[in-house]
Amino acid sequence: MKVAILTFHRAHNYGAVLQCYALSKALSSAGIACEVLDYSPEYFYKMYNVFPPNHSPKTILTTYTCHILLRKMLKVRNENFERFISEKIPLSENTYYKGDDLVSIPYDAIIVGSDQVWHNKTAKFDPVFFLSIKAFEGKRKYSYAASFGMDKLPSELFGEYRARLKGYRMMSVREESGVSILEELLGLTPVVSCDPTILLNADMWHQIAGEKPLVKNDYIFLYYVKQPKTIREYAKTLSKKTKCRVICCSCMFSGGALKKYQYLSGKNDRRDGFLTMNFLSPDQFLNLILHSKYVLCSSFHATVFSIIFHKQFLSQTVWEDGKINDRVQNLLAYTGLLDRTINNSSAVITEKIDWKVVDQSVASMRENGLRYLDNIKKDLNNT
Repeated sequence: MKVAILTFHRAHNYGAVLQCYALSKALSSAGIACEVLDYSPEYFYKMYNVFPPNHSPKTILTTYTCHILLRKMLKVRNENFERFISEKIPLSENTYYKGDDLVSIPYDAIIVGSDQVWHNKTAKFDPVFFLSIKAFEGKRKYSYAASFGMDKLPSELFGEYRARLKGYRMMSVREESGVSILEELLGLTPVVSCDPTILLNADMWHQIAGEKPLVKNDYIFLYYVKQPKTIREYAKTLSKKTKCRVICCSCMFSGGALKKYQYLSGKNDRRDGFLTMNFLSPDQFLNLILHSKYVLCSSFHATVFSIIFHKQFLSQTVWEDGKINDRVQNLLAYTGLLDRTINNSSAVITEKIDWKVVDQSVASMRENGLRYLDNIKKDLNNT
């Protein structure tokens, strides 16, 4: 059977691309030959484009000015992402730009996930990611670590969700909240599976990251996806204490244009004595984590790779507005690393970690995820 993965592989986001790569690699290793359905709707790249989509008259001048000032960096960054996607991800022969293009697809089965593929706002509530359009009729439908990105569905969309999610042969979700939603929605209990990046071991990720460091000498790798006040202050203190330079990478593509410009241009980094590297490809991103002395991050996937690579790290579990960074907190809790949160005033990044215990927890998650993929394989072979 010909199998395709459907996910957010064209979003120029490190987690989105690397989880797609990981799932394709894990399926291949499990004996399931697959490709990634190259579905590339316009909204995927608008956020990362050199010239952004239209804004209101009040903000359009500021927005375009900021993006013009960032155009060289964004161009290099986008090219680096596209290189990785074309070289490392097994794309389908054809690229589809809208749901209407998916009239006939040469696959017998589709696996949707991971990421927030079932959120009602992410990806514009696109029915393609629910596999609920005509092109998927008669196909074997599965999910892997699919996420709703919310604890409860909007009541007015309950019926629409129920209609869209019928007909899956096997379902796996990313969070426990997804279990509750599907139990209420369809009366079935899905499997909870780990993020695809956890399916691959350290050796497999080493091959992608590369053994030659991009940056010489000891450094602190700082990576953030939201307002980074707390984490930046810690980075400055740690840099003074350890004499390690801070290498900063930002994925701040939300919020106002001026705020994005401040962080993506490196203006704030220069002020604090940091070196900005916002143009990184996914493999370069991994390289900087692998070869760092310390990692400070507010990202789930940066936390995952810090754990896989056995780095001395701290992660942000509470955002600046007081909201909980659930995915990071849950991961740290499961691996027994809740003391590695930067929001803990007593946290010490240099404190040794018992990696043997952590690795056992990671291995358990990996084993459960691979077992689910093996069950998909058995179902595919059941004709």
